[in-house]
Parts: sequence; structure tokens; C-alpha cells
Amino acid sequence: NAFTHTYGENFADISDEMVDSWVKENGLVRAKHILLMTNDESLTDADKAAKKQQLEDVRAELLAIEDDAERETAFDDKMDTLSEDTGLMLYPDGYAFTYGSMVQEFEDAAFALKPYELSEVVETAYGYHLLLGLPVEKDCVMDYDQSSYAPITVANTVANEDFSTKLSDWAEDVKLENRPVAVKMLPSILVSNKRAYAQVKAEA
Repeated sequence: NAFTHTYGENFADISDEMVDSWVKENGLVRAKHILLMTNDESLTDADKAAKKQQLEDVRAELLAIEDDAERETAFDDKMDTLSEDTGLMLYPDGYAFTYGSMVQEFEDAAFALKPYELSEVVETAYGYHLLLGLPVEKDCVMDYDQSSYAPITVANTVANEDFSTKLSDWAEDVKLENRPVAVKMLPSILVSNKRAYAQVKAEA
């Protein structure tokens, strides 16, 4: 269909430059985190302090690793073992998000990080977090479709928004009053591409 023709199978024709431009325009950031929860009323102040110290110790251990890939691997090991984040199974490669998507303290920490940089231990209403900044890549999962639960990637989002813009531009270009030759083409153009757009949103 027109959508696949434009962006390729599995969004293969979405370029890194196109993604980078969209990321900058929309303020997207990506980070993994280790969460030790403290919102359980049964936890004492001493319990909470112990959790914070545990993350401080993990941070010190990870800071000693200078190689980016090795640091991320070590972070993943700690995350898989320690993190109490209920979203970890859905987002094992981290969260890719814009401002307004997370609690303020988490967002502030994430947006301040460079790729592979570690945050300080951050406290939110959920508990203590240790974040690892990561580069945004086009295959990063941003969300899941509410009906099909299929992952919606950065490339998927970029393509959907770009295609929606193209549909509007195509409709604007084909002015019925100014382009009588195109009158017969307009319905098929719009129907074909709207179907393609609806299909990809359904499959996303």
C-alpha cells in the first residue's frame, strides 16, 4: 500500500536523520531505571533508608565501569535482579518519552542525562530510582496499542505523523476548484492513503 511504499517494510526507509529531527522537535528522551519502591505503608524509615543506600552502592559500582556497552550490560543485570518496576517486562530497553509523561522528578533526571550517564539516586512518590541515559533509536518502543498490544516504536510514530501530514498536503494540493483534471483522481488518492494510514494505526 501507499504507506509501506513510502516508509518501507517495518519502517526500514525511515532514516536516522528523520528520527533525529523528530526527536529534537518533540523533546523525546530515553532512559532505563532501577526502582526500589517505598510506597508500601509497612516499610519503616530504616527500611527506606536501606533501599536508598542499596541504590547508592549500585551507582558507585556502575560508575567504576567506563565502557558504555559494559556499563549498560552491568546496569541491565542489576535492573533485572533488583528493580521493582512493574513496567519492566513491557519496557526492558527503557522508556522513551516526552515531558508530561512521567512524574516530575523522574523526568527532570532523565532529561538531564547524556547517553550512558548515570543519575544520582532520585526520589519520587514511588520510591528511589537510579537512571541510565540512553540514545533514542528508531526501534525504541514508546507505547503499546490499546487494542492489539502491539508495540509502537519511534519509527512507527514518526511515520504515522509524517504520513498524516502528507495526507493533509495532498488534499490541499488537489483543489477541486483549481484543478478540474484532478477531480477524478482525488477520491481514489484520499481513500487509498487513508485506508493505508488507518491500517498501519490498527497494526501498530
